[in-house]
Amino acid sequence: IITGLGYFLTNYHPAFLWLASFGLIINWFGDSLDGTVARVRNIQRHLFGFFIDHNTDALTQLIIAVCAGLSPYFSLHLILILIIGYYLLSIFTYINSILLGYFKISYGIFGPTELRIVVILINTILFFYTDHIPVLNVMGYSIMLTDFFTLIITIIMFALYIYFFAVAKREYDRIDPPARKKTQQAGN
Repeated sequence: IITGLGYFLTNYHPAFLWLASFGLIINWFGDSLDGTVARVRNIQRHLFGFFIDHNTDALTQLIIAVCAGLSPYFSLHLILILIIGYYLLSIFTYINSILLGYFKISYGIFGPTELRIVVILINTILFFYTDHIPVLNVMGYSIMLTDFFTLIITIIMFALYIYFFAVAKREYDRIDPPARKKTQQAGN
């Protein structure tokens, strides 16, 4: 919520980008420590913890995305498409955690921590270059550099989703073949 508030308040002053970054740091500590604290105190609740953690994460990500889209630095429609890509990767992760029993939240070199670091770096750059954000002309459209990078990140997220979906589809087909293939394999 602090990050979202920071982004929204940048409509009044760019210094609120620091609040947005501070909120991301608090979010990272909270996200990293909640399970550890439960284990140390011996009060783990695996199902309840998983349920609360990931629903809270989804709501937090939506609040941050919408507030970033309402800031002067990003276009809301592009940020909403980006969050759809993020949610697709999240849903893919949840499905695999149920079907395969493992929980993978990093794709390629990027996971939640790396994403937070990149966003904090972007916030820092935006603060120092608020009055000088370049506008690009891409195929006849004027687009702020921040929106251009949002678009690139969105395309990467969708590409990762499609790639990992195709890889997983082949693996699921291998471990769970159609009935006639199972019968043929059993007869060999």
